[in-house]
Amino acid sequence: MANQLIQILTFTNVAAGQQATLAHNLNENGTAVKPDIVERDNADFSIITVTTTAATVRNDSGAPATLNLWIKREHSIARVLDAALNLSPQPFVPAAGVGTAGSIVVYDGGVSLGSFTALRFDPGTLGDITIQPADEGGGLASITIDNPKRSTIYNADGAIDPTDEIAWMDTTAAGEQMDMTLADGTNQNDQITIIRQTGTDAVVVNPDNGTTVTLTNGGTDRAVTYTWSGTAWMVTSLIELP
Repeated sequence: MANQLIQILTFTNVAAGQQATLAHNLNENGTAVKPDIVERDNADFSIITVTTTAATVRNDSGAPATLNLWIKREHSIARVLDAALNLSPQPFVPAAGVGTAGSIVVYDGGVSLGSFTALRFDPGTLGDITIQPADEGGGLASITIDNPKRSTIYNADGAIDPTDEIAWMDTTAAGEQMDMTLADGTNQNDQITIIRQTGTDAVVVNPDNGTTVTLTNGGTDRAVTYTWSGTAWMVTSLIELP
């Protein structure tokens, strides 16, 4: 048997609450091996067991669902380990949670998002970020954040974090007008740009102190930049995005 160190297992239409098992072919020189890293593209699944020959998962959602499971055995050269030694824990399964409102799964250089109400990116540890939905036909466009600032994507009514530098509004997921509040700023001349990125519904931004702005589907009000004067949020820019 030829060496195989990477494989994607597809668990198709696993019933709600049920487990499924698929065999894998990872091996070194014909000897079956356990993967070192296991990653999933659907956070509704739990990984139950992974052995030298098979993987078992469980669908924790309330409906039939499909999972692609990416499994990898690090080569002994990359691991700087004798081939007979194992890592612990093995396999390593990255956590899927992001905050308390949703999920994020990182896999093979990409990012797959589950449901969320606010997804935050902090600068300093990330390069450019591209978020590409699985179904762009549903109206949710890809979002690219270049040289990211402190950014949050919101898809439900609520409070915008005044420490954000960019706040992205996703009304497609909300399915209705989004009513957002904005607490007072901290430092004079702090700025926040709020962008109605996707969907056809309006976003109403109502600062605790400052000018209320409604971002709609056209005209010159698809994005607003507020500047904190020390006592109120002042509108310093209303722009139309392509």
